[in-house]
Amino acid sequence: MILEGFPFYPDTFGGCPPEDVSGPWGYQEFGDASDNNKHPEYRSNREWQGLDLKTP
Repeated sequence: MILEGFPFYPDTFGGCPPEDVSGPWGYQEFGDASDNNKHPEYRSNREWQGLDLKTP
């Protein structure tokens, strides 16, 4: 079931939001920041996820 108005990331690692992203809107912001290397929180989000910073 998909709820309209809520962010939905079906292909994400782990299949659920990481802890402490502040609900569905925080999860959307977290995803946006993790995918945009110009976002001020890009580096910290990718480090927190354990992702290589050289890989977009």
